[in-house]
Amino acid sequence: MDAPVCLVDNTSDGSLIVKQDALNILASLRKPVAVVSIAGKYRTGKSYLMNRLAGKSVGFSLGSTIQSHTKGIWMWCVEHPCNSDQHLVLLDTEGLGDVEKGDKNNDNWIFSLSILLSSTFIYNSRGTIDQHALEDLHFVTQLTQCIKVESGAEAETGEEFVRFFPTFVWAVRDFTLDLEINGEEVSADDYLEHALILKPDSSRQPSHYNEPRKCIRDYFSSRKCFVFVSPTTRKNMKTLEQMSDQNLDQEFVEETNRFCQYVYDNVKAKMVPPGTDLTGAMLAALLEIYVDSLHSGNIPCLDNAVTSLAKIENSKALADAVKYFQEMMEKTMKFPSETVEELSNIYCQHEKEAITIFMKRSFHDEDQKYQREMEDTIKTLYQKYCQQNEKASEDKCRALLDSLQEPIADRLKNGQYAKPGGYNLYAADQQMLECMYSQAPGKGIKSDFILKEFMKEKQNESQSILQLDKSLTKKEKEIKAERERRALAEQELKAQEQQMAAMEQQKQAMEQSHKEYIKEFDKKMADDREKAQAEQERILAHRLAEQERSIREGYQQMQPQLRVIPMCNIS
Repeated sequence: MDAPVCLVDNTSDGSLIVKQDALNILASLRKPVAVVSIAGKYRTGKSYLMNRLAGKSVGFSLGSTIQSHTKGIWMWCVEHPCNSDQHLVLLDTEGLGDVEKGDKNNDNWIFSLSILLSSTFIYNSRGTIDQHALEDLHFVTQLTQCIKVESGAEAETGEEFVRFFPTFVWAVRDFTLDLEINGEEVSADDYLEHALILKPDSSRQPSHYNEPRKCIRDYFSSRKCFVFVSPTTRKNMKTLEQMSDQNLDQEFVEETNRFCQYVYDNVKAKMVPPGTDLTGAMLAALLEIYVDSLHSGNIPCLDNAVTSLAKIENSKALADAVKYFQEMMEKTMKFPSETVEELSNIYCQHEKEAITIFMKRSFHDEDQKYQREMEDTIKTLYQKYCQQNEKASEDKCRALLDSLQEPIADRLKNGQYAKPGGYNLYAADQQMLECMYSQAPGKGIKSDFILKEFMKEKQNESQSILQLDKSLTKKEKEIKAERERRALAEQELKAQEQQMAAMEQQKQAMEQSHKEYIKEFDKKMADDREKAQAEQERILAHRLAEQERSIREGYQQMQPQLRVIPMCNIS
């Protein structure tokens, strides 16, 4: 993309609408997408940071007046500078608290979407991380009113949000203080964590003070902070886009470079449980699910959204896999095949490739519904190809026999078999025909069956010639008739054996196919269990770390109140 486009726009009635052009761009991204979104108060310089992440000085609109410039959510898809296996999707959001809009619900949904869509979420603010800055971040305390994890849950605390939420980066702009706590130099991360310390319950208004801090600590398992000095003078801010790094404050430039490199190195592909990476098309579908839920007046349910997305993606995975299988079969299969084994080997090869395509894209396939549908569909297609192969073999064999019997038909028409010795001549010609037929290549799997049918069709003709041949005695005629019946019986047996062998090969192919499905499904299930286990361990580690930190903070806060009781002298 050469420039950003509007992804989510505001309508005149305050609702949100997804822009189809932007969805089409997202849908064209086939690799996993690493999504970085930014939110914060309007006129705080969010767009500048996003332009820097895009490697550009101009892109997302910057403003130099008191009015908000970005409206809705804007998107810029760029090449990931550090990971060629992913696309980098940047989302710049409308400034929160725009006095001209005055719609808190709209702000809540813009904020919620920016979190739900991203794998790294940047909160941009000015000045310091103090009580006022945290109060400005009150949107995070209202997420439980805007988002549900499970359908039907009456009340949720938001503890499960950590399964779905991105990493959290706080960008503090125009920072002028020294990074010191109790006289000791600290990092920006320490500064953020210090600002998130909770007060004891005995403090005045602890809930008001603690709530935004607790939400940030509970919802976001990974937190990072960057502090930026002002990039230039107030007068020069109007032309910030045109200014080179040499003309900006070098401390600001260095921190901006560190910020960008951190994002590049640490942003992951957007995932949904149990660890499925989203492509651009999947992200587009997920966005539509969220916005459709808002339009219907419902609170978006994350589990339901994942289930709906899985249905969409699994249907596409099924369609793509079946389409691939059909295209490859029609491209590589030449009818008729000499043996069922040849057809079955090609079938098994392309089915295995189709299974890989399906398994790679599908997820959350409850009860293996789509996998079973795929197995049944490809099995039906295989049976159709087998029938097509049989039909091609029958047609070729009949055409060959029609061609070979033309000289015999001419002699029969000319009466050459209607004279003494005519039967022996006819039998020799038929024997030559069968010999030439058996030696002809490429007849396929119905060759014995069609020859049997041909011999049955010629029975009456042969018997008529035999009975009219006056050179043969009655006994000789009986012997020759019996020889014909025996030859036909032998051919019928060969046809049956050929048919049974074909059926057995088809059966073996389908059994092998089913084993391949079981193998790939078990592999995927094991992979999903491993991802789910890793996710549970990550969440547990986060909760334990927060509990340990809360205990440590409580102890440190109580230390000044502890008194050493002097021991009494007992004489």
